[in-house]
Amino acid sequence: MENLILRLANQVDCQELAVLSQNLLVDSWTTDNFSKELEKEHSYTLVALIDSKIVGFITGNVFNSFYINSIGVNKDFQNKSIATKLLTETAIFCKKNIVDTMTLDVRESNETAIAFYKKNIFSIVHVSNNTYTNPKENACLMERVL
Repeated sequence: MENLILRLANQVDCQELAVLSQNLLVDSWTTDNFSKELEKEHSYTLVALIDSKIVGFITGNVFNSFYINSIGVNKDFQNKSIATKLLTETAIFCKKNIVDTMTLDVRESNETAIAFYKKNIFSIVHVSNNTYTNPKENACLMERVL
């Protein structure tokens, strides 16, 4: 995808990110969630743009590992490697900052997401019972060693 641009998110992006999140995710983020996340010292949010429109994002926190809070790609742009490019760029960021693992939680029933993460070198390291609500569900903790 030649006109894809990846860049760090800023406060101006928060409303557009919230709309994208609400169109994609069961546990969506609000404008305020994104705004507060961007203000955190250890936060990292990367956006994917096509023709100046945000079509994807990844957001997480950097400590001893990088925890992915949320990742999503506009349905019209899925299956075009955008999420993989966001993960790859985030992995590069992690390596530059001496972070050697990326982790995330995913609903146990979300087989599509689990397959995507496995394709991107993540593995399930733990299953937590009844982590999610609405509906109540187990969470798979997945990890990628960099």
